[in-house]
Amino acid sequence: DAFRDESGSLLLSRTAVPEIGERLWRDYQDFCSRDLGEYDVSYLFVDGIAERTRPGQRREPIMAAWGITSQGNKVLLGLMAGSKEDHEAVCAFFQDMRNRNLGEPHLVVSDGAAGIIKAIEICFPRSERQRCSCIDHEKKELVW
Repeated sequence: DAFRDESGSLLLSRTAVPEIGERLWRDYQDFCSRDLGEYDVSYLFVDGIAERTRPGQRREPIMAAWGITSQGNKVLLGLMAGSKEDHEAVCAFFQDMRNRNLGEPHLVVSDGAAGIIKAIEICFPRSERQRCSCIDHEKKELVW
């Protein structure tokens, strides 16, 4: 167990766990509401991923967006839990970031999901779009 020492004793008190959870939730809310205007994003990468949010449960969809700035810095821009890759959900995800002052990038990179492509065309009409050809996406296509 990750919260026990070698002797089996708990490393955290029962009251510490909810406090940590509350702190993490506040940090996540701050992350999701921060102003993105400070980032001059040249390249935007978008993908839907599936992760387990709790041990033993099925994977939940999460939309992720990260960018590379004009200075070459990588920055995680947004996460949206429970988001599917249909164009309405992806547009809402993009619009949230645009409302927080994300500019229009030069290039948006995504997989071939039709909903993501349509949302890019709607929300970033002046951006170029490139299909991701990374190894993970190639493996998925071979398996499916």
